[in-house]
Amino acid sequence: MNESIDAAVAAWREALGQEHVVTSVESLERASTATFPTNASVVAILRPGTHDDVQAALRIANRFELPVYPTSRGCNWGLGSSVPTRDAVLLDLSRMNRIVDFDPRLGFLVVEPGVTFQQASQFLRDQQSTFFLPVPGGPPQGSLIGNIAERGEAAGPYGQRADFVANLQAVLASGDCVHTGFGRFPKASAKHLHRHGVGPNLEGLFTQSNLAVITQLTVWLTPSPQVLKPFMARIGRPDQLNQAIDTSRELLLHRVVETNGIGLWNSHKMASTMGGYPWQAMDGKTPVDIERFPSEPWLIGGAIYAASPEIADATAALVQQKLNAVTTDWQWGDSNDSQNVYLGVPTEHNIRSAYWRKKGGLPTHINPDRDRCGLIWMCFAIPLIGQELVDVINAVQPIVLQHGFEPNLGINCVNGRCAHLYLSIIYDREIAGEDERAVACHDQVMILLRDLGHLPYRLTLLSMDSLPPSGDDHQRCLQSIKRALDPKSILAPGRYDVVQD
Repeated sequence: MNESIDAAVAAWREALGQEHVVTSVESLERASTATFPTNASVVAILRPGTHDDVQAALRIANRFELPVYPTSRGCNWGLGSSVPTRDAVLLDLSRMNRIVDFDPRLGFLVVEPGVTFQQASQFLRDQQSTFFLPVPGGPPQGSLIGNIAERGEAAGPYGQRADFVANLQAVLASGDCVHTGFGRFPKASAKHLHRHGVGPNLEGLFTQSNLAVITQLTVWLTPSPQVLKPFMARIGRPDQLNQAIDTSRELLLHRVVETNGIGLWNSHKMASTMGGYPWQAMDGKTPVDIERFPSEPWLIGGAIYAASPEIADATAALVQQKLNAVTTDWQWGDSNDSQNVYLGVPTEHNIRSAYWRKKGGLPTHINPDRDRCGLIWMCFAIPLIGQELVDVINAVQPIVLQHGFEPNLGINCVNGRCAHLYLSIIYDREIAGEDERAVACHDQVMILLRDLGHLPYRLTLLSMDSLPPSGDDHQRCLQSIKRALDPKSILAPGRYDVVQD
């Protein structure tokens, strides 16, 4: 590979410019570091600035048969950061950070991969837009396209972001370019407004896949409500969690609350976002004994979006009435809070939990990779049925505790039918043996839930090979597509891959 990489680097430098092909040891080591142990290395970093640069870079990779791993901002913390699945050249798209278009009437943005949530949010504020962009619990400097490509989610309406995009511009391994929906027709008036276009829609091929590099897309924005009413309440006892989940399902099914408008978090998750580990109180021992720090085991929260104060008040009264039997200490947020995450304001509040076990506290600039934070993020799709979710939680908690970690759990009610259950395994990578215990915990939880039929809806680098075999010809169909679009398998081999070595 060394001879090929040397020749390819020379070609890339000629195509992209000397300064945009990075080979320094320090930079490569930094790009090869995640929040858990990994095996692959970055052998060079390419930093294209335009769509044409991406095409040129992939054509060179194809010519020399070198694997390339695309990353938008490298902030996929807890899932793999920017580390490739196998040794590869990193295609760093962060220089491509233009907001290409904005329609203030129809409410959409056209963006490149380097555009961050912070950048998009500030842009909409500067425009005094009547729309907002839903934001995830991840870092404000995370990539909007990167999150969409992973089918990430956000709080509130349009939170299932990959369902609210159009006109993906994607570069294949050959360097060829395709657009989804109506985007392939240059004069199509609805190319930013209609997902599917006419005929077969290629859109689904380019998320959670290694079939192309997305260099631009259109994302639809959420109309700002006239009134927002955030809420939070405590679930008094563990045995009331079941009913709280079932009530949430009914509120969502009947559209009393918007999709992605209700979440539940256990006390471990809430504690990890509000401060560091209580080392002194625990006499230096782990995991934390929650009995020594009394608090309600679960909290439920969300937001009501309404067209008038009267509708907001009536909806709030109904939500509280439905949940009153299993909740206490209701708190209603400020309707005029322009900093609210439910109005698309990104925050570092949730990602601070990566420092839960770090004795040095929070740094001024958060970077879990640099600071050797241990974080493995696991996410599963489970029916929104109270008893089913409680059974899963009761099965997962003892495994995590046995490995010496807190069962840091959250539930996002995606809609009235399905929930996303999150588990964060948080530790300090600088403590000997913690990496190994965390990976073993991850593996045991993954096997348990897989055998129960509860599969992950996103994969970490650790779990790319953890899915059960399909019961039909799905694998063979995707293998045919991969071999047709990327016959030399240069794009992110091993990532959501269907062509096994």
